[in-house]
Amino acid sequence: MTDIPDDVRAAVIIFRARNLPTPILPAENKKPIPEKKHAEGLARYRLVGLWRQYRKDNKPKSKADLAFRTAYNSGELHPSIFKTIGPITQSTLYRWDKDLRDAGDDYQILCDTRGWAQADGVQGRIGDDAEEVFLKLWLVDNQPSVSLAYRGMCAVLESRGLPIPSRRSTYRFMKRYDKDHHDIVVLMREGEKALKDKVGPYITRDSGILEVGDVIFSDGHRLNFDAIHPLTGRPARMTLICWFDWASRIPVGWEVMPEEDTISIASALYMAIRHLGKYPKVAYIDNGKAFKSKYFSEKADLGELDGLYARLGIAVQHSKPYEARTKIVERFFGSFDSQCARLLPSHRGSSVANKPAYLMRNEKFHQARHNNFVPTLAQCMEIFRIYVNWYGDQHHRGINKTPWEIFNAGKGPGVDTTELTRHFLWRKEVKPSRCRVKFAGISYESDALYGLSQKLIAMFSWADMSVIHLYTKDGRYLGPAKPVEALNPLAAKFGTDLDLQKISDANKRQARLKSQTMRIVKEMDLGPEALHAFPWIAPQEERRQPLRLVEKTSAEPPQTEEITQAETKAIEDLQRKYLERKSNQPGYERPEFRTPLDRYSHLFNLKFFENTKLIAEDLEFMTSYEASDEFQVTSRRFEQLKRLRQIQLERSVSN
Repeated sequence: MTDIPDDVRAAVIIFRARNLPTPILPAENKKPIPEKKHAEGLARYRLVGLWRQYRKDNKPKSKADLAFRTAYNSGELHPSIFKTIGPITQSTLYRWDKDLRDAGDDYQILCDTRGWAQADGVQGRIGDDAEEVFLKLWLVDNQPSVSLAYRGMCAVLESRGLPIPSRRSTYRFMKRYDKDHHDIVVLMREGEKALKDKVGPYITRDSGILEVGDVIFSDGHRLNFDAIHPLTGRPARMTLICWFDWASRIPVGWEVMPEEDTISIASALYMAIRHLGKYPKVAYIDNGKAFKSKYFSEKADLGELDGLYARLGIAVQHSKPYEARTKIVERFFGSFDSQCARLLPSHRGSSVANKPAYLMRNEKFHQARHNNFVPTLAQCMEIFRIYVNWYGDQHHRGINKTPWEIFNAGKGPGVDTTELTRHFLWRKEVKPSRCRVKFAGISYESDALYGLSQKLIAMFSWADMSVIHLYTKDGRYLGPAKPVEALNPLAAKFGTDLDLQKISDANKRQARLKSQTMRIVKEMDLGPEALHAFPWIAPQEERRQPLRLVEKTSAEPPQTEEITQAETKAIEDLQRKYLERKSNQPGYERPEFRTPLDRYSHLFNLKFFENTKLIAEDLEFMTSYEASDEFQVTSRRFEQLKRLRQIQLERSVSN
């Protein structure tokens, strides 16, 4: 059509554009043109024909081009074409006209081939080398952006002397690759957990077959608002421990503490069992250290000395680490944060990205109008209780009812609180010594400890330390032990009748235990006859031989040399020095003392209460100590002891 006049050419183009069929197979790609791309190509073909006709009818061409483009881009000229391809530039018209002339006015050249006309098996038009380099830079766990990976690809391709694709083509390749290989993209950029959570299939669990109390979940959750720390008195984020019933979707036990620990978990479980009115069958718990402590999970097959779950008859199942979808309580924590915690004045968000405005720098307006109320632990417990009551009355899509309706219909008749409390007693290993054991700074005594020298298990409650229960390690119950009661040391002089009775009972107890041991030993009849089995041990009768007197024979006394005067003087000097040293040594004990106060107390007792004569060295020490600054503080104690000694002497004289 190169020899046809322009007016005829334009008319032919318009005619063909109006009457050409839709299905077309481009020869070079052997793929059908998508309907949208085909419509755009026809619209471009018609626009070029209309433009050519307008240029022919209007002179000069430059003004005709400007008028045509302006009228078209306004949307008033050829509105159907404008709706399909939108506004254009003059250079675009020139390019389309040239492409049509080069292709023999085949309108298919104007159809957009991006995104569909690639050959089979090729993901984009950037080339195999570019694709390989780009994927190596983009599919890494550092998660670089497409722009950064593109820049790295350009640098590598430039160093190899290879052609560099455009940024737009590379982006389209990335999008197509992600559509077809999303699993590879997620694994390489985000890891295995993301692959499982975002791409892999999941299991739908039928909770409708469960009854209230069959399975209870537990986990700890760091609250997103501040509370008063019970030890420091400063605002801090506390930890909520929650036991959550799966069947009714409602919390049944909870505790708020600074950290997730064994005591808070046990307290929340105690509350959960009382609310359920029965013992749960399965405890679905977190993998935290506190949840797996010996107090909960130890198994010794000894009944009372087993872990808490075994004593309560609760089977245990641990959730998989870092898989929140296995714990439905996580969903409840999210509801609590969005519906309750976010509304509290001390809310601070779960991270820096979502903290409220008053916590940001230079937000003076919000800081000035902010309510600085920070709740205590008790107030946090009350806030959570009120929220749970409200939450239980809301319709739950998962159970198609309110949680309270399910819970009230399935809760148990109640549990024996005495038995439940006994199960929750704490266990601690102790070593008895002289009928006593000591822990938590308290000494306990019991006659059941007499004669035992082995490690035992003490069962106790932190809420009531007035008695503990003792067990052997094989599970045998020994009996209770109570705190040691200190007695009046001078009951005979200053004590009451009750003090004297307690002293008498203590002495009788000591005598009874001693006589018990003496009786057992006598019954055992442990004599020395067994020692005769050794040949070198002779019987007592054989060892008792009569003594024989040996007559003395007269003998002349040995001759001794005479002692000189110098030797006599030396002997006398040695005797004098010995007597001096002997006179300087005290007739009382002088143990090692840790402090001067201990030494002065010892010497004071010897001097005033035992009437012991002190040596000069000790008297000098007492005089120097009484002149020290320390004695100004301790002197009152010794003055009282002096008065006490004076009273004792006066009473002894009067008696």
